[in-house]
Parts: sequence; structure tokens; C-alpha cells
Amino acid sequence: MCGEFKLTPSVFAADLADFAEQVAQLKASGADMLHFDVMDGRFVERIAFGADHLRMLRAMTELPIEVHLMVERPEDCIASMIEAGADIVVFHVEATTRVLSCLRRIRALGAKAGVALSPATSEESLRYIVDDLDKVIVMTVNPGEGGQSFVTGMLPKIRKIRALLGDSPVDLGVDGSVDAQTIKLCAEAGANVFVSGGYLLKGSIAANMDSLRAALSEAG
Repeated sequence: MCGEFKLTPSVFAADLADFAEQVAQLKASGADMLHFDVMDGRFVERIAFGADHLRMLRAMTELPIEVHLMVERPEDCIASMIEAGADIVVFHVEATTRVLSCLRRIRALGAKAGVALSPATSEESLRYIVDDLDKVIVMTVNPGEGGQSFVTGMLPKIRKIRALLGDSPVDLGVDGSVDAQTIKLCAEAGANVFVSGGYLLKGSIAANMDSLRAALSEAG
């Protein structure tokens, strides 16, 4: 952890052949929590992970686990994810007409609740649900698609959300092409939680974590 900043590695980028060892390395390198993507092949193109996989990850580590639901009708799987070990459940506001109901159900089941905003989604969707939020994630790429570049147009959006949140304790995260260059830009814009997958898990995890912390220290 770097001050109030939190580093959240995405295990979707891990090598499944060496998954347990990489999870252990992430903890040893000071990860604040783990980010666990769930994709249904409908809301996004890819399919990835479910409650059984989450249960296996939960057995490997005591680190908090943030579940990111990139699925249609997130209300259908909230309970199973929390039962399997999720500490935080984040879903997309675009994926359901029952945003407030989902947030309150997550909290009622004992987890923290958050929403994610795809690049084309306005920050105005947050205005009337702030009191029911523990976290907001700004997607800085299109969710569930590989090989994308960081969308710099999301930096003004991060600033607007930070202003909207004001003094509330809601965490503001970013997810998508977060590396040693883009993490500093996001921190300067007002984000305090950073999801990194491909960058962090390629090569030396410890060295990559150190480079992210160094960039955050510059953002100060």
C-alpha cells in the first residue's frame, strides 16, 4: 500500500499453470486485495470464472477479494459470489435496471458494494446512489475485450467523479491498461484504487509492484 492508495492485482491475467504461486507472490509483494473478474459471454464477449473458481481462490489467500461482475442480470449471482468468499462485489450499472436493489442486497449479505462504469457511461448515473456505495470503478478500456489501449478520455471522468464523491469514504478505482505511466495519471485525477493485470503479472511481480508504487509516490 502507498499512503491511501491501494493496488489490486487482477487474477484474470495470472498463469493458470502457476496460479497458486502467483497468488502467493502477489501477497508477498504487498497487494492490498485481489480483483476477480466474472464474465458471462453476453454482457462482454469473454467467459471467465464462476463461484467455484472464487471458492478455490478464497482457500488460497486471506487477502480481501473484489469480485467484478461483467454479466447481465448481476442480481442473479450476487448471493453465490458472497457465499463463495467475495468481500466486495462490483457490478455494471449498464447491466441491470435494479442498481439500487443490487447494492442494498450486497450489503445486506455482508459484503461491500460497488458499481463499475464502462467508458461511454456518464458519471451522472452515480448521483443518486452515493450513499449506497462503497466503491466506484471507472473502466479505462471497454470491459471484457483484450489488447486495448488506455482511454485517456476517462481522466476528466475520474476528476468529475472525485468531485461528485466529495468527502464521502467511497473508494474510486480504475481498471484497464493500468501500468507505471497510466497509474500516475489516474492518481493525479483522483483515483485511489488501481486494478492491474497484464502489466503486473508479466515478468517479475515484485519489480512491477515496486514500479507502480514508485509512480504513485510521484503522484503523491
